[in-house]
Amino acid sequence: MKIVKALTNEDQERVFYNDLPFKYKIIWLIGRTTGLRVSDILLLRPSQVVGVLLSTHHSFSIKEKKTGKCRTCDFKSLDSEELASLKIYLIGIMSLRQEYLFCGRDLKKPLSRIQVYRVLSAVAKRNGLEGIGTHSMRKTFAREHYKLHRDVSELQCVLNHKNAETTMGYLIDKNAIDTIIF
Repeated sequence: MKIVKALTNEDQERVFYNDLPFKYKIIWLIGRTTGLRVSDILLLRPSQVVGVLLSTHHSFSIKEKKTGKCRTCDFKSLDSEELASLKIYLIGIMSLRQEYLFCGRDLKKPLSRIQVYRVLSAVAKRNGLEGIGTHSMRKTFAREHYKLHRDVSELQCVLNHKNAETTMGYLIDKNAIDTIIF
């Protein structure tokens, strides 16, 4: 498995918010806001997240595919522009009556994680970034969460990691081993 890296806020702005197709911007937004794995994001149904349009709590529940654990995710860290983008996307897909939040041509099936990887990776490479994939969303979430809370054990729980070493791996830049976000 290839090691992917987290993105800085500047790289996210430069690469994904300017050059990524809208559907994939929303996938990135949900991934870096919730820390969900791409396999879980792609299985989201509109009914799970429509609450962001109807209430102020901005949260939804999901059973993680890999761990089988239930988790509540929220959109509290979204700014007003990002929340508006998510709402626009939700309104658009509700009119299509899609089964899943992110569908391809077949509105009854979710996008594949391979397709999402291809798009994210291609856009990143086109903008001079290497080592970017679908797991970069989760690593970006982890780094931002750690910068805000400074608690590895809390982050470990949020990410549903079995051990702290796995979580620590998200906070260390493998290309520059002396760079740790502490």
